[in-house]
Amino acid sequence: PGLFPAQHLLNPQAVVVASRVLCLLSHAFPSLDYCPMLPDTVCLLLIYLSEEETFYAVSSMINKSVGAEWYFRSSLDSYRLFLQSLDDFLLSKLGRVAKHCVSLDLADNPLAQLFARLFVSFLPFETTLRVFDSFLLDGNKVLYRIGYALFRVGQKQLLASCTGTAFQQALCSTALNPSLQEEILKTAFALKIRRRDMAAWDIAGRDRLPVLTPRQGREMLRSFVYYTPRYQ
Repeated sequence: PGLFPAQHLLNPQAVVVASRVLCLLSHAFPSLDYCPMLPDTVCLLLIYLSEEETFYAVSSMINKSVGAEWYFRSSLDSYRLFLQSLDDFLLSKLGRVAKHCVSLDLADNPLAQLFARLFVSFLPFETTLRVFDSFLLDGNKVLYRIGYALFRVGQKQLLASCTGTAFQQALCSTALNPSLQEEILKTAFALKIRRRDMAAWDIAGRDRLPVLTPRQGREMLRSFVYYTPRYQ
């Protein structure tokens, strides 16, 4: 696994710094065993902050996420529960699109990879930075808003998709379309989400969370881009 410097506009020296920060975080927070958003968070912060400032900023975000899960989920099961809660949320808000997605029998949640990367490389970089700015302020409720907006703005193309691959392509096309960026953001931030509702979705879905086989667990961990010796 590794970082993607071109996607964050980082030079080779900054990539080394990002790797070092992630390594320090892995030792400072040993209980954080699955957090796919962390590498992109570090890389985006390094555009504006020093190495030391980035380390302390992310440490503060992790501490705020303990218990409250404000920014990050800290375990594989907790992250899977977050994705399941998102499914339930989209079913309640955009039932036709969400049910069509389910009918196509996609192997993975179509938004899972976008969330894991904090939309880096899936949205235009300027839009990614605007979303990240909101993420720093409001935490992970922003992910629900952007996921909803992508489904809402692109619903015509998504409903016309006949295969899982076509659905994914329509979703990515919507996300990257320059003419749709303002509509996506306006749709996202017009949506009101309460944290108590997010907690309720988690509670309601916990008993329905499928049990992973050891092989499935290993595959998910291998897909986790976290540039530290612990995952090499």
